[in-house]
Amino acid sequence: MKGLPVTIYTRAGERASEQAKEYLTQRGVVCAERSLTHDVTMPGYLRKLTGQTRTPTVFVGDEWVAGFDPPRIDELLRQAAPPAGPGQGRTGQFPAHKS
Repeated sequence: MKGLPVTIYTRAGERASEQAKEYLTQRGVVCAERSLTHDVTMPGYLRKLTGQTRTPTVFVGDEWVAGFDPPRIDELLRQAAPPAGPGQGRTGQFPAHKS
């Protein structure tokens, strides 16, 4: 995926963090990972950015979602996707999450 940068803040061994990473990978999203477990400065940094330290926290550009929330992640990815070429819908690259 090209567009805005994607960063995921995680905790080691946390199921929701693993689910969110897998979800992004399945959608072809390349993202940077920041571990709150392995870097003692990350909890404070994330709190400064968002006012909370819940993981996973997924940033797409300056927008973020805390927790594993596939519909909201998809919404952020759709908004961040570059405009499609003629005859292609902008949201076609990231279909809505199906429960």
